[in-house]
Amino acid sequence: MRYIKTNYINKIIIHVLLFTLLIGNATESNASFIEVITKSFQSIHRTFVNIKRRKLKVDDEVWPYLEAGKKHKETIVFIHGYGGIKELWIKMMYYYKKNYHVIAPDMPGFGEHKIHMRKKYTVPYQVKLLHNFFKKKGLKKFHMAGMSLGGATAGIYATYYSEQIKSLLLISPAGIKTKILSPFWKLYHSKDENALLYTNHKQFLRMLKLVLKKKKKYPRIVSYFFIVRKKRRIPIEKKIWNDLVSSGYNMLGERLHLIKSKTLVIWGGKDKVLHISATDIIQAKLKNATVKIFPSEGHAIVWESPKLITSSYDILLKSINKKK
Repeated sequence: MRYIKTNYINKIIIHVLLFTLLIGNATESNASFIEVITKSFQSIHRTFVNIKRRKLKVDDEVWPYLEAGKKHKETIVFIHGYGGIKELWIKMMYYYKKNYHVIAPDMPGFGEHKIHMRKKYTVPYQVKLLHNFFKKKGLKKFHMAGMSLGGATAGIYATYYSEQIKSLLLISPAGIKTKILSPFWKLYHSKDENALLYTNHKQFLRMLKLVLKKKKKYPRIVSYFFIVRKKRRIPIEKKIWNDLVSSGYNMLGERLHLIKSKTLVIWGGKDKVLHISATDIIQAKLKNATVKIFPSEGHAIVWESPKLITSSYDILLKSINKKK
């Protein structure tokens, strides 16, 4: 029941975006106007579900983040993946904000988080930046959840600052090298193409096919909007990708044995971005982990099927609280 509002607002945003594109003929000259419209409706969405957008300056980094719930309650921090934004977590934040204090930052280079091009945003460096953000925010102990690259970041964070982590939720975490390559990595290694980046309609559809569990049809006029936005971001996202890859393909896998906190790992059986065989490695190296596989889900399980995640995550959180 707690998902009704967010799903309803999502549909409104899509239809208004489509209407705006039709009126403006989807030309690149009005892309900035459409961007403003989109951000306005994101703001309406956040207001509707009572989730606040805030900013916090830490040294020379400005962290945009979402926050909800009472600050005296236990905190859950949500970390998005490559190409994601903090708003990805709104459905889960809305679900948990009644009983928890919830936070979701934009990671460097994505959403509203501007980067310094001279810096090298490797995963260890981003972990350090996160630690400084949490310190200034006054967070001492918290639950941490991350998906894809955000899962790798959360897992690695837990190996450096284990005393802070009450529990871990890793949703198809990146950074675990598998013998079997996913379709995404097969393409990357054979043609040196990052399929999460796109500059035309064909590449946009390829990205959707890799990320989503079901084929979805978008009018070409809608895909054009996303393509225009992505084209503007290509230099930044390529820079971030190169920085992240320099951290190594097994950056999380080689540190799994250092994770001490109780961990829930969730994976979609039809994930085409990160191969499900990584769960075998996790179970072998991470003794304190529970692995849950949803056979019909893909990579974007947080967006497409959040109820599946919360049903399992609730069990983990309750088990942690029982120990008190």
